[in-house]
Amino acid sequence: AVYFNLALGLALLGDGFVRRAFKEAVLSGAVLVLGWAAVVLAYGLFFALHGAELTEVLRQVFFGPTAQNVIAGHQSYGGLRWLILQTLIRNAALYVLCLAGLGLVLMRLTGLTSAERRAWIFSGVISVLVFAHPAPWPYNLIMAIPFLGLWSTALPRFVRKGPAAVSALFAGVVAIVLVTSFARNAHYLDHDNRFQNETVRLAETLLGPDDAYADGTGMVVTRRLAGSRWRGQVVSWDRLGIGTILANARRGNLDRIEAVIKGSPKIWILSYRTAALDSVLEPYFRTSYVPISSNVLISGVKLVPGEEILFQNRWKGSYRLYRADGRPAAAPLIVDGKPATGGVALGAGKHSIRFEEGRAPLFLLPADITVPFTIPRRHEQRVLFDRVYTF
Repeated sequence: AVYFNLALGLALLGDGFVRRAFKEAVLSGAVLVLGWAAVVLAYGLFFALHGAELTEVLRQVFFGPTAQNVIAGHQSYGGLRWLILQTLIRNAALYVLCLAGLGLVLMRLTGLTSAERRAWIFSGVISVLVFAHPAPWPYNLIMAIPFLGLWSTALPRFVRKGPAAVSALFAGVVAIVLVTSFARNAHYLDHDNRFQNETVRLAETLLGPDDAYADGTGMVVTRRLAGSRWRGQVVSWDRLGIGTILANARRGNLDRIEAVIKGSPKIWILSYRTAALDSVLEPYFRTSYVPISSNVLISGVKLVPGEEILFQNRWKGSYRLYRADGRPAAAPLIVDGKPATGGVALGAGKHSIRFEEGRAPLFLLPADITVPFTIPRRHEQRVLFDRVYTF
């Protein structure tokens, strides 16, 4: 957003200076700044009306994890300039087409209309800002690429004015480049996000409207993230956040994890982010959650006949017994020293659970599960985000 507004502001000022309309340029820039400030204020007020503190929302906007990641993310992730080299190599011909067009248009900048000149300045500024940034994630490049594409036709138009043979040769080269570029899309289609969508659908089905979940990412946008201070806030564990949590944990400080746990997550979605915190999260998972799929843990506990199991319940609600294949089961339970049958309401905290009948283990899980499931015999987490930036 800052890059967009800076590029647009410079475009307004630059166009005004070229036309010698200095007063209009400054006024347009001031209107842009005031409009941007009004939007940020409205954003803060919206969340303030839903229980958040206005100053805290504004602090998150300007100094929160996202802003820190933009400013210092490259230090946490190491050198990321190879991402620029990767896109330039994969799309060299297209970049040449766009940049050559940008250069050709520069030669007649004063002859452009006001709108064209603003678009040219904006395209140049946003491209420099994005490609010069020390942490150029591929999704950030999208801020510049569409605007570079605006000038991709300038070179073909210029060549068309020359000899017919040169024009025909150029058209053939461009056609080959475009076909080759589109052919690569077939490779992309093999790398879809089907598993991610399946995981989100399962998680969303397991969560009631008021239930919370945790994943350090914010994958289920229709449900509340445990640890968030207001609805819509994302508790994101990027590498910078993970490093802070691990460093704090080595000093015995688990405040950030405890804040999430106090949010009563009914389920956890596992990914590389939770895996990076496995040494910190595993003690919480061990007595409180059961894998219901490769990448989803649900509040519950495995019960073995004849053994008294300690269940550290993190999610207050109604529970019942299930078999490993997902079928409901019936067996008398002893919960905190008292007999119980059928569903049992459990508050947050420690509970001793015991059952005697049968030989196979059973699972005490939330009673509102409506989707088929099978508890994996051996839990193996699948890769949820596979080669996201390099496939």
